Amino acid sequence: MTVAVAHHVSAISETVLAEAIKEAGFRQSDLVLINVTDTLDLDKDEALQVGIGDVVEKLAPGGTVNWRVEIVAAGNDVAQALLDAAYALGAELLVLGARQRSPMAKAFLGSVTQSVILNARMPVLVVKR
Repeated sequence: MTVAVAHHVSAISETVLAEAIKEAGFRQSDLVLINVTDTLDLDKDEALQVGIGDVVEKLAPGGTVNWRVEIVAAGNDVAQALLDAAYALGAELLVLGARQRSPMAKAFLGSVTQSVILNARMPVLVVKR
């Protein structure tokens, strides 16, 4: 099986990745980092592979987890693109980060995390800072 992790560079991305690596090890599963972007770009894919590889090696030394990166074009609905990618991978768990938003932002702006939690057909692990 597979543990999927929503990945984008942020203040908590390393914390989220560490939790995903822990879950993949516990479940003896592969780890797939899903990076949702507006366009598919091979240069970005290569840069992500190298950058994330360094972080994965730091968090799981010696190649203790099998991992890869999937880049997905989102269109207008990032949450649905993330879920579609996780379903296509057959993910048994989806790990993603959450940031705190003000009450005003919650009222007027959609939340990818909230949408994923409400619509996922698999367990979702939400990691806060």
